[in-house]
Amino acid sequence: MHQRNPMFIKEHNKICQIPSGAWPVGLTAFTEDGCIDWDGNGQLLDWYVNNGAAGIFTVCLSGEMYFLNEEERLGLAEFSRARLASDISVVAAAGFGKTFTERLNSIKRMADTGVNAVVVPACQLVTPEASEKELQEELQKLYDKVGNIKLGLYECPLPYHRLLEPETLGMAAESGKVLFVKDTCSDIEIINNKLKKCVNTNLKFFNANTNTTLDSFNSGAAGYCGTGANFFPQLYAELWTCFENNPERAKKLQQLLDVLHRHVCYKYPRSAKFFQHLCGVNITDYCRWECPELTNEEKDILTKLHNFIVKEINNNIKENCYEN
Repeated sequence: MHQRNPMFIKEHNKICQIPSGAWPVGLTAFTEDGCIDWDGNGQLLDWYVNNGAAGIFTVCLSGEMYFLNEEERLGLAEFSRARLASDISVVAAAGFGKTFTERLNSIKRMADTGVNAVVVPACQLVTPEASEKELQEELQKLYDKVGNIKLGLYECPLPYHRLLEPETLGMAAESGKVLFVKDTCSDIEIINNKLKKCVNTNLKFFNANTNTTLDSFNSGAAGYCGTGANFFPQLYAELWTCFENNPERAKKLQQLLDVLHRHVCYKYPRSAKFFQHLCGVNITDYCRWECPELTNEEKDILTKLHNFIVKEINNNIKENCYEN
């Protein structure tokens, strides 16, 4: 088990920057017997950074957060923060528990790891039957009780998919407590309505949907935070760099991402772990989340996808984003 470092926590608890760009949803590496592989997780973090990540969302659904106990979640968050020092921002999910007090304590403990923001899954705050007003009231209680802790909000699809209404996001932005939101509605019209509520605030809006990524950037989103960044984060990073300075290049990248992303959604996150191994990250494809084994055909498809990205994109297709 990773040991927490109180001195490190105190020093890094002051960090609260949320930079724009590509934010991978961090996988959790396990050994073949299901234990957390700390060396493998370190290699994962290095790979994200070396491929253009502006920040890391660790302890998330892709990281199998529901299959980690509280100490493992805290350990992964602090390990990520320590591994990346102050160079790359880290956010992590918390707010788990059956009562408000339990959820608040979960947030406070996660904040003590030194992450830049504690991201609260909306589906953990209220039941599926709860109204939007009830969700807003629960969020306001959090804003009133977290003190100086910086928060994020997460439209996590499981155990049920709770989306945030634009008004709710506007209240979050106005609170000054929320710096990060991961949106998963996949609807550009709704995204645009939400982004209008974030204008001139400190809240950074990250889109998890590949097909609407460029459109959301043009409407004011701060970046991409989704599963595709576990396969080709460098392309999302380049898309962010290009969207203002080289719009034609950005359009080409968006079209390429639309095609590539269709090949990475099956048997996730096992497929992503297999792909990471192909990229030289020494991890297994073990998942605590019940996920079927990859067939030989699926492994072959992922291998060909990897070869295409490495040989064609990195070596032959890549252009200077600022070149007219």
